[in-house]
Amino acid sequence: MTHICTPRNSRASLWPARSFIFCSAFFGLTYLKNYLLTSALVTFFTASLVLAVSASAVFKIARELAADREALFWPAGAALIYALATTTFSYSGIAHHDALATGYLVIAFYFIFQLSRRQVEQHAYLKSCAAGLLLGLTITTSMLPFFMVILCLLYFLLLRRWGCYQSFSSVCSPGCCRSSSTMQ
Repeated sequence: MTHICTPRNSRASLWPARSFIFCSAFFGLTYLKNYLLTSALVTFFTASLVLAVSASAVFKIARELAADREALFWPAGAALIYALATTTFSYSGIAHHDALATGYLVIAFYFIFQLSRRQVEQHAYLKSCAAGLLLGLTITTSMLPFFMVILCLLYFLLLRRWGCYQSFSSVCSPGCCRSSSTMQ
């Protein structure tokens, strides 16, 4: 009942390993006995689920930016273009670390975007914590979107939501520090 992590990027294999533990604990599935079903569920609970949530985040961002908030053509078109014209669709069936990092980045940008569109509200701290956690996970999972994470950090700082800064940085910093210390 062990899960073998890939040696290339062991940090990115933590989420598939946790999905495997979930599948084996609740469903009694192992790679040895039910390889196809177990690998399909592990992939679903990692890359497929994260990328589907990120596509819905793109839909919600486009819906907020649309002139008519009730129209669905522009948001659905933006979500479909995101899903089909990028690596999202092609990597949704593979538990690949770059696909996971892309999903985390898009969802984090959605939470930061929500902070920019609303006045100070009671859920602002939760949104800033979620954005910080997902940006930390993005860097922990893959260094490829590093500069996009920096842009998201700058966007958050330009919002000047200083009350949310502590909750944002407290969950973002451990992921970024852990990633930079293990890159040797």
